[in-house]
Amino acid sequence: MSRIKYTDEELLNYLKEFYNKNGKSPKTINFVNNKDFPGISVYYRRFGSWNNSLKLANLPLNSEHGIIEKGNYCEICGSSKTDHWRSLNGNRVCNLCFRRNRNFINGLLNPNSNLGLGIISEFIIHKVLNNSIWYNGNIDTFNYKYDIYCEQYGNINVKFSNFKNEKNSWNFKLICKEKPDTYILMAMSFDKLNIDHMWIIPNNILTNVSVCISNTEIGLSRFKQYEVDITPYNKVYQNLDIYSLPEFCNLNKPEEVSV
Repeated sequence: MSRIKYTDEELLNYLKEFYNKNGKSPKTINFVNNKDFPGISVYYRRFGSWNNSLKLANLPLNSEHGIIEKGNYCEICGSSKTDHWRSLNGNRVCNLCFRRNRNFINGLLNPNSNLGLGIISEFIIHKVLNNSIWYNGNIDTFNYKYDIYCEQYGNINVKFSNFKNEKNSWNFKLICKEKPDTYILMAMSFDKLNIDHMWIIPNNILTNVSVCISNTEIGLSRFKQYEVDITPYNKVYQNLDIYSLPEFCNLNKPEEVSV
């Protein structure tokens, strides 16, 4: 649904309309790319968060946690192994994904873990892409099936890899809950201090569950037409204070060494 301006009352009425029709509060996923409702970015800009929007509409909040019955697999990572199952935003998740989500909410993600580096990669791309929505940058949509949305590329999943010296390549795992419109592959240096390459690739080009790009002329030519200028992305990366991001804000900063 495309509108230049909504009143607060109109926005809240859309939430109530969904509730009255379905008997439950809407989730952000119900308003993403749905021509019948405003986009979720409108609610974030106007009311600060999805839960604030639900509160103002006098609707019950969606449950974020609580143990549920054991099922076949985690709806975030796909694992079938866990000591017990949890409920997260209506999804069945394993205990590990549940703890990661709590670390995200509490600002205690490890920036050097795969999840932490993935969040940093998504943030960099979100900052460079115009008018993009960063799903994992919001508590209400953290661990959503896509990472970023923008009008130019549609739903995007971001994959990063730091350089593997022993293999002379970057390796990207493409396993996703649902296939996005676009993949963005970010290739970092071995020491993770720079972005060496970045490719923005339509989903129909990448058909396997992983892709390996070797650091050779032949290897790099494979996706040459999809490679983009890394300058603006490196600029954001080099000036990034990770402790300013909510995901890492409560970590202990390393002490400055005086010379």
